[in-house]
Amino acid sequence: MFSNEQPSNLRPIHGNPPNWGQRVQETTLYRQDILIERKEFSLALKENPRGRFIRIVESNGNYFASIIVPANGLVVFQKLLDDMIRADKEIPPKEKNRPSV
Repeated sequence: MFSNEQPSNLRPIHGNPPNWGQRVQETTLYRQDILIERKEFSLALKENPRGRFIRIVESNGNYFASIIVPANGLVVFQKLLDDMIRADKEIPPKEKNRPSV
């Protein structure tokens, strides 16, 4: 290592390297699918050896995107969604034909 290089935080200091890229066995506990406009969302409560989590998958044709929310963050996530819903109701929409300033 050169004198000006910093050690990488991605490498373990000791022991075996992490098993990146290996699939972890997941169990689906509950699942719901919804269709909003042309987008399909699948929400699944899952569990693996590290704990429970919600996986949210958006699919639109050949496009897929997903996020994972650990179970211990679900209450905070719900509060954030509630705040967004409240803001959507309170903030008036922009007029479509109004020129941008």
